[in-house]
Amino acid sequence: AFGFSLWFSVPETGAPVRHARLRFGDAVVMLGTTRADDGMATPRTLGAATQALVVEVEDVDLHYARAIAAGAEVVASPADTDFGMREYHARDLEGHPWIFTAPLRR
Repeated sequence: AFGFSLWFSVPETGAPVRHARLRFGDAVVMLGTTRADDGMATPRTLGAATQALVVEVEDVDLHYARAIAAGAEVVASPADTDFGMREYHARDLEGHPWIFTAPLRR
């Protein structure tokens, strides 16, 4: 829903994902599914998040439209900020908050 492409995953299919690398343009994000033995929990399990991931995109409104079409959970629709950015907020399947942003063109 957020436009990442899978670079690789261990295991290749199925859960839990021990380690995966996703590409987004020139950037790479590494992640994995939480497991009982790793001392971590998802925001959905905890009822709160301790951080948000921020990704700069070319066109916030286009990215938002694609995310909505793919069924993403949007928390805040695209809006201009008072610090010169346009952004929207969403959550992934485990409840992690994501902010997709781009500088306002002046």
